[in-house]
Formats: sequence, C-alpha cells, structure tokens
Amino acid sequence: MQLANAIVSIAGNINHTVLAIDLTPAEVIVLKAIHGDAAVNEIVMVGKNDVSCAEEKGRLQRKYDKNPNRAYVEKLFPGHSPALAKTFKEAGIQAQVAPKVKQEKGNIVALKEDGTVDKPTEKELRSMREAESAVTAT
Repeated sequence: MQLANAIVSIAGNINHTVLAIDLTPAEVIVLKAIHGDAAVNEIVMVGKNDVSCAEEKGRLQRKYDKNPNRAYVEKLFPGHSPALAKTFKEAGIQAQVAPKVKQEKGNIVALKEDGTVDKPTEKELRSMREAESAVTAT
C-alpha cells in the first residue's frame, strides 16, 4: 500500500492540526470520516509497505475502533477481509508525490526526474545574491 504524510485538522478545526505520518489510503478515509471530509490536507506520498488488507484493517481497528459505539473502520470496511485501496488514486484521494532530494555540500537539494541536481543558472545566482544583499543591507 502507498504511504503518505498529511496535515489533519482535529474535528475539522484548522487551528488544531497535527502532522500524520505513514498514512495508508484506508487510514485517510477513516480520518476523513472521523474529522470531516476537508480535515485531511497536504497529502504527500512518501513510500509504500507490503501489508495485506486484513492486516491493515486490524491495525486501523486497534487504533480507531476502541469505542464500539463508533466503529468507524468496521462501518467503512465491513467484513472479515475487505479489499482496501492500495493506492491513493484507487481510493479517489488526491495526493502529491514527494520530491526526490539528496544532500549536497551540506544542503538539501531537489533532484530532477533523471536523478541529476537542478542547478541554478549564473543569472539566477546573481539575482539571488543581489536579493540577499538588499535584505542584509536594510
């Protein structure tokens, strides 16, 4: 299953947010059921795991269905071993792909699709230096 990080607004309150990490598509569905459709934002895919649907449902039940009166997971995914979405696309959830990065000379830099570093041109460097000088001069 794909994994993502996201910002979750607790009970839909944008002033009370948490960073949720390593969410599966099914967990995003559960969080939206609990906190509201608009409560899960900035979903960025960060990897994947090899968990069966039954294992994922069990994990979600242990985490979210502690109160039997609010059995969100069972209501959303009924049955012993339901087929859970393995990708965010299958679940109908819009998610961004995290940029590939590497550390180069003490800096984190984004990589292009071919794995090379996208270096600024000389003109861009000159413009950045001028902007930096203007900020430090004030």
